[in-house]
Amino acid sequence: MAEAGRHEPTVLLETDGGVRRLVLNRPARHNAQTAVLWQEFAALGEQLTRNPDVRCVIVTGAGPSFSSGLDRTELEPGGLLAHIAGIGHHDPGAAEAMIADIQRTFAWIRRAPFPVIAAVRGAALGAGFELALACDLLIVADDARIALPEVPMGVVPDLGGCHALRAALGYQHAMDLILTGRTLSGREAADLGLALQHHPDPQLDHAVMTYAQAVARSSATALRYAKRALLDTDDSASLAHAATGMVRGLGHLLTASRSPRL
Repeated sequence: MAEAGRHEPTVLLETDGGVRRLVLNRPARHNAQTAVLWQEFAALGEQLTRNPDVRCVIVTGAGPSFSSGLDRTELEPGGLLAHIAGIGHHDPGAAEAMIADIQRTFAWIRRAPFPVIAAVRGAALGAGFELALACDLLIVADDARIALPEVPMGVVPDLGGCHALRAALGYQHAMDLILTGRTLSGREAADLGLALQHHPDPQLDHAVMTYAQAVARSSATALRYAKRALLDTDDSASLAHAATGMVRGLGHLLTASRSPRL
């Protein structure tokens, strides 16, 4: 689906072997997120989860920024958030259900049988930072600007950022960033352990693709069950996922070990 008056998709899908790149494609607006972008992102993500050839996905933004957050037009008359606010005046439950629908936009990332990497440069603010946090791995440009400014503005990060930030940093550091809305540089995010790697901006895309291609050399089975074992917080369930992955991967491992080596 394209935005009104435009035919260019708001999210692009690129292929490089077993790696896919989902590129937020509103560079003139610093990839600010709209209802249409959420729809396209979710649809492409669900499509990728059903593709057995995909081993790793990179989420990034066209132009100078990852995503500057919610597009303010969604708060204007006719915008989705303005509509939800209007409903909330007389039916808060219905408004909360609509927010829950939006929250499912990023849900495919955790269900995906492969790792998803956020490659962040420029601004990753509000919903943009929450999208990055929804990914399995975060690799950033040194000078990226990362923040959740919602609470000082009188609202709450509602796309999973609160829970994801606490899981990544612990309660106190997450509380600090959410209550103050302060901005981190990419380098600071890496120093805190929030980002896996930081690179000078010109090197970011190459570094992320190199990492993704290394990951993509692993089997789909190993990637699927390693991710499940890591994500499941129940020890018994995590061990069960690891055992399933080991059993299903043993045939491949034994076959490979018997292959002649030149």
